Amino acid sequence: GEFSLAAPRLPSPLHLVAAVLNARGISASERHKALRFCIALAWRRFQLADDISLAQLLAQHRQTPRLIEYLWEPLCLATLNTPLHEASAQVFLTVLRDAFARRRADSDLLFAATDLGNFFPTAALEYIEQHGGRVVLAERIGELRIANGAIAGASSAQQLHASENVVLATPAYAAARLLTPHVALQTIARNLEQLTYEPICTVYLRYPAHVTLNTGMAGFTGTLTQWLIDRAHCEQPGMLAAVISARGAHMDLDNDALIQRVRAEIARYYPAWPAPYDAMVIREKRATFACRVGINSLRPANATPVRGLWLAGDYTATGYPATLEGAVRSGVQCATQILAASKSMPISN
Repeated sequence: GEFSLAAPRLPSPLHLVAAVLNARGISASERHKALRFCIALAWRRFQLADDISLAQLLAQHRQTPRLIEYLWEPLCLATLNTPLHEASAQVFLTVLRDAFARRRADSDLLFAATDLGNFFPTAALEYIEQHGGRVVLAERIGELRIANGAIAGASSAQQLHASENVVLATPAYAAARLLTPHVALQTIARNLEQLTYEPICTVYLRYPAHVTLNTGMAGFTGTLTQWLIDRAHCEQPGMLAAVISARGAHMDLDNDALIQRVRAEIARYYPAWPAPYDAMVIREKRATFACRVGINSLRPANATPVRGLWLAGDYTATGYPATLEGAVRSGVQCATQILAASKSMPISN
């Protein structure tokens, strides 16, 4: 309850102006500083001549420590999963532009009512099979086959999958491993090998079913816990997820110690709640690439120097951080380019 910001249903960008001016938990002077910052970004079309860290950009625009703690740092960690002093200001501005400076509905906060497996890959698998495609699972691709500057297929220990088009939709480090043996692809591979990674740690706590946030999620400051998400919306009443983005002191704690620390932090803010009766920790050590200053210079296009070989993934040149939005945008871009290339190919008899 110390800080809140909500965009009303006004046309963009008036909804952002109203959200900042009506924000609770910061002074009138800080609200005006935040608004002037947003106007300055819009004036330069959310583009920087040279990428700098978000911390540097905020200092240049005289954002106060309280504004940074309550507004800019939580947004940075939630979207870029990278500490403020390392995070790319340009990528952050791209997120702000697309979330707040185009359509009002773009800033809506949405919660999936089902798990993401059902939402994306399961639906894609069903679509492929319904349209005559075949999905092979649990088969590790170990090598790309290239002949005369064009892709010939991809091989596993079991078989060669011959194809005139191959989309490599793997994590960046897996893509680098497959690209490295091929001279034409080594520049891309070297760039991908320069990417570093940030973790996301989630502590799941099971409370009695009546325990709820009522708001879907709440942000924390000054604690290890950054976001507390109520999973009642996806038919898991009493289950709460404490999310901790990027690296930090929590990575040095074992699971039991981390659970106790998070339990204590939640109890401080919600003293009427009973103690959770079960808990589990999930640590994704390479959850996202670190969205550091200059990151866009390392990100490859969807097309590669090898004809018919394509890259898709959040690490490609979307301008977005490592988010679902970035991954989906990359996939759509890649598919569009494949269709365009297939239409332009000469027909042979």
